[in-house]
Amino acid sequence: MEKIIRNQKGKTILEVLVVDDNYAWSIASDIRKVFNEEVKIDEADTVKKAIELCRTRNYYLILLDYNLDFNYELGGYNKGERVALDIRKIFPKANIFGLSSSWNDELASSAGLNGYGSSKNDAIKYIKSLLTEKEGDNK
Repeated sequence: MEKIIRNQKGKTILEVLVVDDNYAWSIASDIRKVFNEEVKIDEADTVKKAIELCRTRNYYLILLDYNLDFNYELGGYNKGERVALDIRKIFPKANIFGLSSSWNDELASSAGLNGYGSSKNDAIKYIKSLLTEKEGDNK
């Protein structure tokens, strides 16, 4: 079961992992600016680090780039669908959102993504929908 934490005021806080070998810090920074205390973000700039974090943490959402580093130790693949499938082996109920213009309906479906988009704004909209959904569940 995904982890939902609450702040002192009882407001839902989503734990998010951003996996991007080039722009994780930038995406995370933009999301922090929009959501402030509603989202706690970890960043992984390598697939290896993302897999390690998924083994030790229970993220509510994973934002996943498509074109990732070439030194992926779990099989030599550097594409997001392989990474998503490997994350699902560790964390079957993971909420994974593909974040890259390379994702499309077919790739997202084969990777078992919960959604995908090509911009930070798409990720922000998705996070807003999750927060709204979780706040509704708490009423």
